Amino acid sequence: MFHGHEYSIYSDSPSVRTGVYAWLAITAASVSALAQHLIAAGAQAFHMTGSSFNNSLVVAAAPLALFWLFAWQFDQWVWRTWIGKVIFALARAKRPPIVDGWYAGTSSGPEPVEGDERKYAVRRVRVRIMQRWEKIGVAFEFAEPDEVVRSRSHSDMAFIENSFDDSRVRLQYTYSYESTMARPDGAGVRKATVRGACSLNFVRKDGLWEATGHYFDDIGTSGEVRLNETPTGRRPADGQAPPLDGPTAAGVTKPTAADDSVAVNGG
Repeated sequence: MFHGHEYSIYSDSPSVRTGVYAWLAITAASVSALAQHLIAAGAQAFHMTGSSFNNSLVVAAAPLALFWLFAWQFDQWVWRTWIGKVIFALARAKRPPIVDGWYAGTSSGPEPVEGDERKYAVRRVRVRIMQRWEKIGVAFEFAEPDEVVRSRSHSDMAFIENSFDDSRVRLQYTYSYESTMARPDGAGVRKATVRGACSLNFVRKDGLWEATGHYFDDIGTSGEVRLNETPTGRRPADGQAPPLDGPTAAGVTKPTAADDSVAVNGG
């Protein structure tokens, strides 16, 4: 089941969602009126009493029920189709970029160690972005070299920046994850919720998204991320990620405890 959160749309089109819902409401009212007219005409043709088809409660509820149905279907899949494009055009709105899918890549950043020494670590990540018209969710899985998933995170809030160029998109979100930390007094460990923020810049290449970005959290970890959308649209297999030295050479240095920071509340 999809568990995401609402997201904002930054674009040059004012009131994107307001205009779309207005047209869905107009469509629902029109279809409802046409359906009631056809039902009443059919009732007369078969010499049925029209009173049973003109109940005020049914007449009032029908447009609302149809609006709910249209809005639900629009959120589920219609907004991705040509029908959705027509509705967006009528509403003078721009459809948000669709970044839904599975991604594989690396996360890099400083890894906490004892003393003043600082070292970088690169970890493989699998990312699931689940997007609908109203909600989005970003989930990270961080794996060690043995490909065993060590930590997860999910997004809490997000916005998508819809620029003039559909081949470039920015997704910015906050995230959280559970971490085990040493107690200040040194007596054992404690569970804590760590929160952070991540910004991803998507570029369309050969029909697939590539994303680079950075993240930071409230315990001081930070780093960079490099992701590639999987062609199959399915969860990447273990080990399916760019070479660990590739991202580092490209300035996407290596992932570390930052991994957990990127790990957030994802859909």
